[in-house]
Amino acid sequence: MKIKTKRFLLIINPLFFAVITLLLTFSVNSTVIITLISGALHECGHLIALIKYKAGIKSVTLSFYGMKILRENEMTLNYKKEIAVSLSGVAVNFLLSAVFLIINAIYENQLFLTVSAVNLILGVFNLLPAGKLDGARALACITKRRFDLTKSGLILKSACALVIFPILLLGLYILKTSGNFSLLICCLYIILSSFPLSD
Repeated sequence: MKIKTKRFLLIINPLFFAVITLLLTFSVNSTVIITLISGALHECGHLIALIKYKAGIKSVTLSFYGMKILRENEMTLNYKKEIAVSLSGVAVNFLLSAVFLIINAIYENQLFLTVSAVNLILGVFNLLPAGKLDGARALACITKRRFDLTKSGLILKSACALVIFPILLLGLYILKTSGNFSLLICCLYIILSSFPLSD
């Protein structure tokens, strides 16, 4: 499905609807809905940063992996602005987490605490320097600014391995002891996001 907006072309991949349906089918509760909304706001943070820095946006694709922004020219921003764009989604999550934590301190409602916790987890998860996560994009900008492409690539691969391996081991341990496979799904997401499916 393609929708032409004033600033960019919006493309919705069928897999996007499949993931939303799957999540809502197997777990219809407030936490899932909060996670979906917080994830959408996270991506809006990236869009707002790109618009603020006047980086031309060619298309926005909603797919299995979330939202993918294709620019008209990937080299329009300097490294500092690229880092700011990469971390803008995380900044939105941390801001929401702090705001709802303060609101919870005043009104003491479990819903506010859940919103705060979900956004904190999303922010920390996206800061990981692995796969196509925001932390990896920011680290790529930092290393490319200081080192050549070969050394930068080596640093990125090493950081990714250092993140994925412990998460994989911990995920297997949690699955064995409690039957919870959430962390393994997160690890699988990181691995798959390094080799995205064609849209």
